[in-house]
Amino acid sequence: MYQLQTQHYLRAAAVALVAAVVIGVVAATLLPPRPFGGLFRLVLALLGGVAAASAVARALDFTTNRKRGTAMQLFAAGSIVAGSALRVLIAGDFELVLEDGAGAVLLVIGVITAWNRLA
Repeated sequence: MYQLQTQHYLRAAAVALVAAVVIGVVAATLLPPRPFGGLFRLVLALLGGVAAASAVARALDFTTNRKRGTAMQLFAAGSIVAGSALRVLIAGDFELVLEDGAGAVLLVIGVITAWNRLA
C-alpha cells in the first residue's frame, strides 16, 4: 500500500495535473477572487475545498490502486495549491490575493482534507 512504483508516480502526476486545471477553472468561475464576500462565500469556499480535495483523493485512489503515503499526499496537496494558483491567474486580479478570504479558506481546507484522506 505504501510502496509505489514508477507507474504509480506517473499516474498520480497526470491525475494531479488534470485535477489542478479542473479545480482552477471551476473555482475561478464559481468563486472569483474578491476582497470580502460575506459568510456565503466563506461557506461556499469551505464546501468547495472539501469537495475538491475529496475528488482529487478519489481520483488518485482510483488510478494508483489505493496507494497511500507521503508521496500521494504531496501530489494531492500540490494539485489543490496549483488549482488555487490557476484560479487567481484566470481571474487576473493579482492584487486581491492577500485580501481574498474565500480563496484562503478553499486552499487551506482543501490541502488539509486531501492530506488526511491519503494518510
